[in-house]
Amino acid sequence: MRTFLHFISDAACAVLNVASIAIAAGTVAAIYTHRLRDGVLVALGTLVFAGAGFGYSIWRTYRPRRRSQMFRSRRTWWAAFSARGSRMPELSRGLAR
Repeated sequence: MRTFLHFISDAACAVLNVASIAIAAGTVAAIYTHRLRDGVLVALGTLVFAGAGFGYSIWRTYRPRRRSQMFRSRRTWWAAFSARGSRMPELSRGLAR
């Protein structure tokens, strides 16, 4: 349930961000060209591209993932580093002076 609520709030935020980006781009285009039609076309194009970008970002965040067991038994770099102590590996070899 928590993931669903986060998804809804992220999607609503993305819609507001896309709309504001499209309105700003359309306004700049209309001011620059002095034509309302060009501003509307730029706003629609920006709406499509920004919507695709934000949609892809949300999809990557909330897509279903298969849990891989391949790397579960390996130690991470941080675990290997903390097992040695608090000094960096380069310092223990005397490379950094």
